[in-house]
Amino acid sequence: MKKEQIRKFKYGGAAVAFTVAFVAVIIILNVIFSALSSRFTLYADMTKAKMYGISDTTKELLSDFTDDVKIVFCTPLDKLGDNKYSSMIYTLAQAYSSEFSNISIDYMNWETETERAQKYKTTAGSTINSRSVIVDCPSRNQCRVYSWDSFIAYTSDGAEYGFNGELKFTSALLQITGDNPSVCFTTNHSEDIKGASALMSLFESAGFTVNLTDLTKDEIPQDAKVIVIYGPKTDFFGADSVYNEFEKIDSFIASYGHMMVFLSPEAGELPELNEYLHDNWYIDVSNETVKDTPENTLSDNGLVISAQYATDDSPGAALTKELRSLGNAPKAVVPSSLALSTARGGDSDTKSVNASYVLKSSDGATAIGKENTTGEFGLVMLSAKIINTEGENHDGYLLVSGSCDFAGEGYISSSTYANKDILYAAMKSMGKDKVPANIDVRKFESSSLDITTSQANNWTIVFSVAIPTIFAALGLIVYIRRKHL
Repeated sequence: MKKEQIRKFKYGGAAVAFTVAFVAVIIILNVIFSALSSRFTLYADMTKAKMYGISDTTKELLSDFTDDVKIVFCTPLDKLGDNKYSSMIYTLAQAYSSEFSNISIDYMNWETETERAQKYKTTAGSTINSRSVIVDCPSRNQCRVYSWDSFIAYTSDGAEYGFNGELKFTSALLQITGDNPSVCFTTNHSEDIKGASALMSLFESAGFTVNLTDLTKDEIPQDAKVIVIYGPKTDFFGADSVYNEFEKIDSFIASYGHMMVFLSPEAGELPELNEYLHDNWYIDVSNETVKDTPENTLSDNGLVISAQYATDDSPGAALTKELRSLGNAPKAVVPSSLALSTARGGDSDTKSVNASYVLKSSDGATAIGKENTTGEFGLVMLSAKIINTEGENHDGYLLVSGSCDFAGEGYISSSTYANKDILYAAMKSMGKDKVPANIDVRKFESSSLDITTSQANNWTIVFSVAIPTIFAALGLIVYIRRKHL
């Protein structure tokens, strides 16, 4: 009897030791793989929207950048998983670090490392806190600071609808490691600077530095590539004025510059600006608002127009050629637009100026004014002008939109519409080779696991049947061996 008890104790103790050893091995393996995951980004993005994937567009844009870059989190690593925003951003940062060998991840205690935090403050009014993410290129002394919220895409009414992380990181990397020209938004004509904030952000995401410029007294920066006139309500000073802003604009364009103009039916008449556009760029701006047919609008009043793409061989149509090559080209929306058209009889040589439609209304649209007229009207136009500078010919481009809202927050922040991509295409034609076009917001409703029902059933069998069966078999083997010993 005593010998039997010793034998049971012996094998019972062995079973307990085996169980303890097995659990210990699992814990050790978990620690090892967690450490390896943190160091070498061992994870799989199984979300349907590929929330943490890096697109081919980003890989192409960043294919030749070699500067060492740090993505710095101001939250300790063990706390990043406590918030859904920081967890998503950190996971995507890991993907960038894995894809690009010169990108690393770092952490900073913003409260104790005050000197380091101060270095990252881009302006006197900017702040660094626990919700800050910093993209830093030490060799160029360039950095960008973002809050967690800036990685989230919101609807016009403030509701979250997607993760904008790839666009944010890729834009930051382009800005701090690439060519950084400036864009000048004009002031002193009651421009809608607040309304232009979304367009300014779009320029920044393309790598531009945004400046506000009063052409009556400020010099245009030497690194400027684009002048933007956005929603002016008072006219510009022309040739009869001591300031003559158009002379400064022409001098800028002769120095390989370009221009964009966004107008609004609410502004009233701007005769000096309209004359300049007519005489120098062959674009006529009417004071009439375009109303399209019900099948071509997104509003009951007919003013929010689902525009038609120009499809000829003109420079304007070339701007949307890539979009139109898609199987189902996205809608371009132009709300509350003035009627534009190609001018005739300007002062410029017709062979050197080519004004054409980018977007237009249907031929059943109406231009509402003193005399309502029906027909096809331009909504967004591009004029290409051959300019000779010191014996060398080059193209100067002018983009004119009859609508400020075409570049408004509600339309260029949405991946549903083509507005953002058209503006990016315009930036490329105006000398910015690399712009982060075609990087879509990952919608939250698409964040479920991207596996089929069959795959889900297979995994269910693995976890609920196969693995328990294996352990049951092991237990049975141990039991039989103990019984016959």
